[in-house]
Amino acid sequence: MVKNVLVAVDGSKYSQWAMRWVASLPLVQPPRVTVLHVVDIAALRAPFLVQPAMAGTQRLIKEEIHKLEEKASKTVADTKQQLAALQLTGTVKQEHGSVASTILRRAPKKSGLLVKMAMVFKSPMGEAPIETVMGDYRRQGALLLPHKISQKVISQE
Repeated sequence: MVKNVLVAVDGSKYSQWAMRWVASLPLVQPPRVTVLHVVDIAALRAPFLVQPAMAGTQRLIKEEIHKLEEKASKTVADTKQQLAALQLTGTVKQEHGSVASTILRRAPKKSGLLVKMAMVFKSPMGEAPIETVMGDYRRQGALLLPHKISQKVISQE
């Protein structure tokens, strides 16, 4: 029985698809949804720089941080509206940090099983949204591993 669902959003149409997918789950009781938007300010820094900012770039970095924060506020507000429109109960949270580690830290600890993920493959011919669904989890030693994995290209809106 699914009680809690974590949905990570970035403000894209794919995030909206994920929210609609949760709303369409055929559950007897709707789950409590935690929607998480992660702002990764450290990603603004070039990976080869040892210092957070070089002389003369501080103003540019502050402007980019401001843009990220504005986009995050809009994403949170839009997601709250979508949560209400889909008649889902839950909360929308915004956190700062590394995206992957923040999502994993917030994932439910009880099962923590990844059921579905979506990503966008960028190619010279454009973007191709890909959906991966995992299922048939079986115990392998101390781990639960999916024995059925299917991938498909999601139709564009």
